[in-house]
Amino acid sequence: MRKRIYLPLFIMGFLFGFAFLFNSQTTTIFAQEPTNTETVSTDVVDSPSQDDTNASSNEETTSTEPTNTEDQNWQYSKSKTATDLDENKESEVTISLPSTEEKLTTEVAFVLDESSFSDTQDRAMNLLDTLKQHADQTGAKVQVDVIGFKRAAYDHGSFDLTTQYDLLKEAFKKQNSGGSNIHAGLLLAQQILAKNTAIPDDRKYMILVSDGDTYLYCKDGDYKTPYSRSYIPLDSAGGTAYGGYYDESWYYPSAPYGNNVKRPDTADPILWDAYLKDVAARNQESNGDAYEYVWNYYDKLWMVTKPTSKEFKTQPAVPRSASNMDMAFMYAANVYKDLANKYHCYSVAVQSLNQSDGGHKAFMDYLNGGKTADFDSIQNEILYYLSKGSIVEDYMGYEDGNYDFDLVDPSAIRVVIDNTGTLTTYNAERIKDNHYGFKKNEDGTYDYEVIYVPGNKKDDEHFIWLLNTPVTNFEHVMLKYGVKLIQGQTKPGTYTAYTNTKATLYPVNSEGVKGEAEDFERPMVTYTVKEAVKEPEKTSDQNTSKQTDIQTKNSSMKETTVCQASASTGYENHEMLWFITLGLSVLLAMMSIFQSHKTREFK
Repeated sequence: MRKRIYLPLFIMGFLFGFAFLFNSQTTTIFAQEPTNTETVSTDVVDSPSQDDTNASSNEETTSTEPTNTEDQNWQYSKSKTATDLDENKESEVTISLPSTEEKLTTEVAFVLDESSFSDTQDRAMNLLDTLKQHADQTGAKVQVDVIGFKRAAYDHGSFDLTTQYDLLKEAFKKQNSGGSNIHAGLLLAQQILAKNTAIPDDRKYMILVSDGDTYLYCKDGDYKTPYSRSYIPLDSAGGTAYGGYYDESWYYPSAPYGNNVKRPDTADPILWDAYLKDVAARNQESNGDAYEYVWNYYDKLWMVTKPTSKEFKTQPAVPRSASNMDMAFMYAANVYKDLANKYHCYSVAVQSLNQSDGGHKAFMDYLNGGKTADFDSIQNEILYYLSKGSIVEDYMGYEDGNYDFDLVDPSAIRVVIDNTGTLTTYNAERIKDNHYGFKKNEDGTYDYEVIYVPGNKKDDEHFIWLLNTPVTNFEHVMLKYGVKLIQGQTKPGTYTAYTNTKATLYPVNSEGVKGEAEDFERPMVTYTVKEAVKEPEKTSDQNTSKQTDIQTKNSSMKETTVCQASASTGYENHEMLWFITLGLSVLLAMMSIFQSHKTREFK
């Protein structure tokens, strides 16, 4: 009986002692882990005092997208960006003309009058030759659309200026015969320019080339079907085309009669606007749309066979009516204005070969804003983004009591030109104190200059970037420089700061005309100030205890004390209890063996 009691007691004692030993070791492991108290100080805080030399520091910085850009609609594409602040509190700022996000792809749509009375090919090809040279040099992509029109419009294709130049030249030679319908050509241009959504609208150009003679128009956007109207009686046309160029020889309502507004013979936009408004009113008053018809003069050989009454109806010759030419001008002007509100549009008047009475240069110049357009000026506008003489003025970021950025080193400023991925860097060359040049020419001048004005190193610290050469639409011209955050917030928290107070472009366009000043977007950086904490100080007394005290102190914080488990009150006490338990277990085991041996002897 005693044997049965001693053995289980021995087993229970041994397990109990082992459990205490494991628990004591576990307590020691956790006691040695430091308390995870996250307190950090930003690097924009003043230098720590002698008592805080062990305080840890950490800074997190990120760049955010420029703010307040959604409401802007700038004429000139441009951008200003900044990188994250690094460990030295520095950021690299990039000014780009045009914007770095803008793809250097251009689309030029030619709308060509294919009439034998309009000379279009040579002058247009000269423009393309120049654009091709620059595209070849820079690697920029230029898409050229060729649209011809006679009585309807014809899509002759879209071509890459660099790789499909021969095909493009052939497209310019294509001819169609019969009629003149500027409205049809503009309708087709509207559809083609809307196709390639990868090209920004502000990099799309439409060039209408014509003598201005137009007497046909379209309905419902159908550029393939010409319409007209006629004052000529069905049986009296003779050799005159029904609804053709000379239809007004039968009746000319814009002479004027009564209150009718005369068709202008100058390019004055005010006069043309008044005339076209009156045309719309006259058409409505006379119910003119009821007399329009599909113009089949050439297709059905009306010059030989008279049209039937179902195909043609004579318009009454009344003063408050609108002729076929009146309507052709009105429809063409309306679509041209729609195009000009979205793209860069030009109307080039060429001399009509009908020397006697052909040509409406006044209308063509009216479409162009009341002035004459030529291929040289159009070429410059397509080619050049900015002309020489343009200036950028940039003030370093500063807000009193909040933050202050300084220019890192004016001599480290550089100009980088990006030709569709090929980067060329020009380092600063000192001209004189705080005056630097970039990309030196043979005559000793520089394409770009920067004048640094340190001022008081606060709100008036800035530089002036002088552009002494044109900036083309086929490249990105960038100015890169560094700024350093020398003063910021010190209290714990997350803060934002603009790297510049203001940056402004003072543009000069391709015609040498100064434009209105335009501000750049302001890049912003974010930085975090965290609380500073002193590293835990560990002390031990091997003779008495291994207790560890962790104290955290900071003059700007409330004092916090974190206590960890002590090895002297954990491990050593449990170890002693284990030995006692183990000893009792061994004693019980020996007594059990002795009792068993004594029992066998007794038997």
